[in-house]
Amino acid sequence: MLKKNRVLVREDVAAEILFLHDHTCCVCREKGKSIQIHHIDEDPSNNVADNLTILCLQDHNDTQASGGFGRKLGSSEVRKYRDDWLERVKNRRERADKLAVERMGGVNLKTPVNVTWKRPSQQELNAYIQNLPELLRAAFAAAWPEWDCGVNSRMKIATGELVDFAQRVLVYLANWFPPDHFDGKDAEVYFEEFIAGRYLYHRAVNEPNGPGTGGTIVGLLAASGALGDVLKAISDLVAVQAPGQFDFSEWHERWEKAQQRPEEAKPA
Repeated sequence: MLKKNRVLVREDVAAEILFLHDHTCCVCREKGKSIQIHHIDEDPSNNVADNLTILCLQDHNDTQASGGFGRKLGSSEVRKYRDDWLERVKNRRERADKLAVERMGGVNLKTPVNVTWKRPSQQELNAYIQNLPELLRAAFAAAWPEWDCGVNSRMKIATGELVDFAQRVLVYLANWFPPDHFDGKDAEVYFEEFIAGRYLYHRAVNEPNGPGTGGTIVGLLAASGALGDVLKAISDLVAVQAPGQFDFSEWHERWEKAQQRPEEAKPA
């Protein structure tokens, strides 16, 4: 068998592929798993973006021919999974964006390319921060019925949607920091990598005996842990803006209460 000529995927291309896929396997769509870039046509020298996707290690193994009936995923199937997943990630981010700036007019504060950055007004920041507990309350209100259903997959999706919302809040708050302030990266990229790392951490913590040993509940536990971390990150960003602007203790109390189940929604 001829050895395939492998060409390293450029760092900027890899970063873009990971971002578009939300650092998640396009087949199982389980966040927090170890992943790798996969060449759909199985030519490791063909690094054009349309030939690349993200697979977890298990699903990548399923693309490899091993004789007999060992092969489970062909290139056409992987491409369909990839295209569907990219569309889902895009739509999910748009929904989360809309919720994150609800009642704020949906203002896009991102500085256009080649335009000198100017910090948005403090008044607008204060207004957004003061509105955040109510936005969070609305996001949690949508999640409670799903959490109460007892179906693991639905509970995990609801938690993931809350993480998406919180991530977009972080990106929105980042508009009040200079461009590339966070590790020299665009805020969207930085906070997605941060959250992907939190999923990995919580999955590892909840599978002390190795990947795949924790059962189906691990995905939900990882999502719940990541949600707690990203909500804490929002609180941290707000805290640094608080001195001389507003009472952070009062704001934080409202932020914590927004995460509590409404009395009328509690199951009997």
